[in-house]
Amino acid sequence: MCSPSHVTGPNFSTSRGNAAWLHDLLERFEPEVLRYYAAAIAPENRDTSFSEEELVSRANSDLADNLGNLVNRVLVLFDRVIGNDGFPDPIQLDDRHRRLLAGVEKLTGEVEEGLEGFEFKRALETIMQLAREGNKFLSEARPWENQGTAPATIWVLLVLLRNISVLLCPFLPESADRIWSRLGYQVDIQRLGWEAALRLEPAIPTGDRTILFPKIG
Repeated sequence: MCSPSHVTGPNFSTSRGNAAWLHDLLERFEPEVLRYYAAAIAPENRDTSFSEEELVSRANSDLADNLGNLVNRVLVLFDRVIGNDGFPDPIQLDDRHRRLLAGVEKLTGEVEEGLEGFEFKRALETIMQLAREGNKFLSEARPWENQGTAPATIWVLLVLLRNISVLLCPFLPESADRIWSRLGYQVDIQRLGWEAALRLEPAIPTGDRTILFPKIG
């Protein structure tokens, strides 16, 4: 992951004894955190710099505060607002919900384009943008206060999380599977295939509600 030919910086080399080695990093960080940071700084057109301090910062801000926070907020709200009663049929979407779904579709397409063009950093950043859009929408819609629109708000956010889970598979397969399972899907993404997984209706979230990405430090 961090060979001298790809990871550079001031006075950073194996001859000086200050290179970063995977087996050392695995003693201090979860594999999925390392996967994320490696993909986020992956050299595409030029060398890149490795920073353990930046690794911690990106893990905490992108994974814990952004993606993990969104997953936890949506599932907790589902438990409190929807619960065992399930969603009403049909779901009553308003213009805000439709705009969010259109944005999810647009960003999903951008992730696919990034992957097809081997622009992995761009694709991963777009996934994080999806999570940021979800957090922003949730804070603005305030389903804990607006009971009339709460089911639709939670439903569209589950759609957004479904897409994030599928799109995250090439980067963080274990985390993607954990999100997918928490969303209540019984058949895994690999067996379904990418396109079929992205067409599934939101399920009833079940199982684990523990923190997805604990903060580091």
